[in-house]
Amino acid sequence: EETVRRYAKAALELHGLRVMVAETPEDALSLALSTEEPIALMLTDVVMPRMSGPDLAATLRNARPEMRVLYMSGYPASLVQHGLLDPSMRLISKPFRTADLLATIDEMLSQP
Repeated sequence: EETVRRYAKAALELHGLRVMVAETPEDALSLALSTEEPIALMLTDVVMPRMSGPDLAATLRNARPEMRVLYMSGYPASLVQHGLLDPSMRLISKPFRTADLLATIDEMLSQP
């Protein structure tokens, strides 16, 4: 969603993070596979057209083993309940507060 992408990008950049934005899963694949820069974390929705967030992450896992993944969803409980998301995966519920997003990302990036 364009609104969520703009909001997250602005919040992350204000926090001093470098952000690459992709509108579709295919764009994300292309971007992640074409850049030589390390990608510390991918923030992706769980449910997207044509490819789910977990499928996108799995596709990139070999090329980007260092990349951590933070999923977001407006329906977090039903995703785990229906097996679309493993309970061990990191998830932030939409709508989220900027402080919660930044705290979660800081925590994920500080883990060894």
